[in-house]
Amino acid sequence: AEERPGAVRVADASGEAVIGVTGNGVRGTGDDGPIISYRPLTGDPLAIGGPFAASSRGWLEATWDSAYPDACVQLIDQFRASRTGDLIVVAREGYDFRKRFEVPEHKSGHGSLIRGHMQVPVWSSAPAPATPNRTVDLFPAMLEWLGVPIPAGIDGRLSWSAGAAATVA
Repeated sequence: AEERPGAVRVADASGEAVIGVTGNGVRGTGDDGPIISYRPLTGDPLAIGGPFAASSRGWLEATWDSAYPDACVQLIDQFRASRTGDLIVVAREGYDFRKRFEVPEHKSGHGSLIRGHMQVPVWSSAPAPATPNRTVDLFPAMLEWLGVPIPAGIDGRLSWSAGAAATVA
């Protein structure tokens, strides 16, 4: 739930934590924007392992292999959307909010915060970057590859030049 703009309280059976952001928004230019912090209060619902603070890019890289990759950035970003309500409910992996035995069967629904929903495979004839990227970063990469100007104000950022040779680790 959003406590106030830039502050989200996260809870599960293990307890609560708070996510906070300094400055306006989540993504920035050049320095990768403001710092996003995670502070467990009575538990660690996102399984971060303790307090942590980083830029948007820092969160992506630090949590890429965690149970909830990039969750703090995604939750702050979700509440920036005008259509988001006061509360976001996310099912645990293997569970869903649909009726039992509903066809087609769904487990954890589309758009959850779990690793299986956050890590999207990308195939390319050009070498892919060695670092994690968000799906929203694919759009500016494809525009740049096609020689189309990247519009201002989009969520994605150019973090991979698909048309250029990339170094793969």
